[in-house]
Amino acid sequence: MTLNSINISGEYIALLFLVITYAYARRLQSAPTFQNNIFLNTIKLSIVTALTAVLRNYWANNTGNLSGEWWTVSGLLYDAFLMLTAFFLFFYAFVTIYQERVIFSKSWYLLALPALAGTGSMVFFFLNEGRILDLLPLYVTVFYVIAILALLLLNYKKLKQETAGVLTVYPIFYLGLLTIQYLQPDVQTSGIASATAIVILSLYAQNKEKLFDSVSGLPNRYSMIRTIQHHVQCEDFMDIILISINNMDEINERYGYSLGNQFLYSFGRFLREEFGKKNVFRYAGSEFVLIYTDLDEYNIDDALARLKQKANASFQINEALVHAKINFALSKYPDNAKDDKDIIALLDYQIKETNQGYDQEVIEASEMTVEELHRYNRIIELLRERIRNEDLIVHYQPIYNLNYRRYVAAEALMRLHDKQLGDISPGEFIPIAEQNHLIEALGYQVLRKACRVANALEDHRLGFRTISVNASTVELLDPVFVDTVKQIAAEEEVNPNKICFEITESVMIDNPSKSIEVMQELIDFGFKFSLDDFGTGYSNFSNVIGLPLKEIKIDKTMLYYAQESESAFIVLDNLVKGLQQIGFAMVIEGAETIEQVNIAERLGIYTIQGYYFSVPLDERDLIETFEEQRI
Repeated sequence: MTLNSINISGEYIALLFLVITYAYARRLQSAPTFQNNIFLNTIKLSIVTALTAVLRNYWANNTGNLSGEWWTVSGLLYDAFLMLTAFFLFFYAFVTIYQERVIFSKSWYLLALPALAGTGSMVFFFLNEGRILDLLPLYVTVFYVIAILALLLLNYKKLKQETAGVLTVYPIFYLGLLTIQYLQPDVQTSGIASATAIVILSLYAQNKEKLFDSVSGLPNRYSMIRTIQHHVQCEDFMDIILISINNMDEINERYGYSLGNQFLYSFGRFLREEFGKKNVFRYAGSEFVLIYTDLDEYNIDDALARLKQKANASFQINEALVHAKINFALSKYPDNAKDDKDIIALLDYQIKETNQGYDQEVIEASEMTVEELHRYNRIIELLRERIRNEDLIVHYQPIYNLNYRRYVAAEALMRLHDKQLGDISPGEFIPIAEQNHLIEALGYQVLRKACRVANALEDHRLGFRTISVNASTVELLDPVFVDTVKQIAAEEEVNPNKICFEITESVMIDNPSKSIEVMQELIDFGFKFSLDDFGTGYSNFSNVIGLPLKEIKIDKTMLYYAQESESAFIVLDNLVKGLQQIGFAMVIEGAETIEQVNIAERLGIYTIQGYYFSVPLDERDLIETFEEQRI
């Protein structure tokens, strides 16, 4: 082989590709997971390998010498780098398949033994026999490629098809190009082989795991989760600061979403410059996270002080001066969480806590917070079990009419019980159901059970007006709500006139036109509607008059005020009379004493719901109660 016959033009191109790929892939340092570190080190080693080949050729071209100590030593280095690159490509596949679990094993470095043994053998033969084992790098590469394919074969069913395909393609490309080099000594393809494999992996990483948020430019939630998993498995201590911008909706409404996105970018840049790019993540819409470990040099009190100082400042975005209302939450690992899933759940819980108000106080996770989190998660688990098993407990509170001296209706009420937590109040589990998008499924289950109770009362010829079912704004605005309600009514063969949906005035706040449209369609089908909890929240006549309903339930707090104050009684009395005059039937709820029943009667409200008349009953007791009053 002569000097001029060596064709390494491909190595120059490969070196260029590798450098460009590394320049882009450096962003992965912001998510310092074991897998990302292996990928970055593979690129570095491939660059060194291709650079060695280029320098050898440059030296040979300028000296005309293809022998000598430098040529031999550089050849040894080149072959060693080839074998180590093959190992790193194998190790990347190994970590991709087994994820971060590999770092638990203290013997994972044994995987490098073939490459290290190959390098040692080449050095030994060179020092003792003055020759190089030309084919040994190819044998080692073949070994690692076979090892990758064996791993894939053993784990094929566990892997996604896309992942398995990529992990199959890149080692075969790598081996094929190296084989060409050893079969055609005048063509050097090692750099092309490395570049091809790495570009395949790089494109795979970009398409499968988008690690960066497009708005803020910061590592995203996925990156944060992988980073947390890495630190948990390395048993690193962590301080995790949640930064929540409470008024992001106001900023978007006032300045527009384009400027809002610019603000998020500016805020993310401040965090990145102030606290280091590898520590900052965008977790959700208006939430950011700082992660510090015992490997970082930092002071948590100083970090919080700097954050609070910035929270009092404003951001100049174009011509607008944007002021953010920011709250913070702090949690520690392993003090407040036992694993990565606990940390993520705690962050989600703290987001809800920080959104409750704006006072810039740091919400620190405590034993109480963790207990509340476990309770919260247990309630979610219970609700999902009830939905899955269709065994939600529903009780029915009878509604009494003073004129007829009998029960005339009943309200269906969800109940939740757990052996561990005991009875759980609807005031606790219903908001949790709404936050986790479970309320729709629960509501449909309650409706189905209420239809069956209505049919049972009809079958027994027990006179009653309606069974009431609560419908939240979330349910009412569900695109499939109307069709699902009609389907359930048809399947249960219930008379729609016997089902009344109780709604609150919040439907007039979120999307009034859509709410009215849904209500009217169901009313046309035969269902009835009642306005629940009147007297709280947004109560005003315009809201009431705008709704297509004929019944209003006065909230118990209004009844209690009327009992305590004559002035409150006069106000409520005039309100009731005005509503009755324009055609609304009135019901009052929460009557627990004879005094409260008398107040209801003085107000001219004769349909009353409350514990004075009956506690909520199960289906059998409800039917017995109606049977007992049969005339």
